[in-house]
Amino acid sequence: MVNQLNYFLVILITLLTTSCNSQNNKVSNSQSIEKLANEKTEPVKYDSGVVTANALLDREGNMWFTTLTEGVFKFDGTNFTNFTIKDGLCSNSVNSVIEDKKGNLWFATAKGLCKYNGNDFTNYPLPQENPQSLSPETGLPSSETETVLSIIQDRKGNFWLGTNTNGAYRFNGKSFTSFHTRRWTF
Repeated sequence: MVNQLNYFLVILITLLTTSCNSQNNKVSNSQSIEKLANEKTEPVKYDSGVVTANALLDREGNMWFTTLTEGVFKFDGTNFTNFTIKDGLCSNSVNSVIEDKKGNLWFATAKGLCKYNGNDFTNYPLPQENPQSLSPETGLPSSETETVLSIIQDRKGNFWLGTNTNGAYRFNGKSFTSFHTRRWTF
């Protein structure tokens, strides 16, 4: 019975010590939050139209958020950095983002494909094809579009782009090939 009482006391003391430590941590966390809240920063004002379309965690641990009206935001764990057309981004309407095998970021935008190497943006506008021309791969009519909605990279390093019209494009780093879907009627 005495051993059971000793065990009970050890457990009780441990619980009380742990709960007091948690309260101390809560106080220090609250003080840290209050300190951050009182620091002088310039607030960024966005309206309800700012929509986050996609997100990516890059190999360096940065989080990237694409928006439909405000470009791209990078969060490094401490600060947000906003990239827009003023910084070289093709468009402030960014639908998707991926990171390639070399660490470059590729953005699917309303004005084509945009590559970011960590310093500079390179724009790759989709070809504006004559609607009467035919896709070399499918033999189907090509459409004009600028908007890239989605992007993936295959094993060979080619990028596949989904557009807002009736087709897709493959980009090999130098040129685009269009692939258009047939409209089936039943």
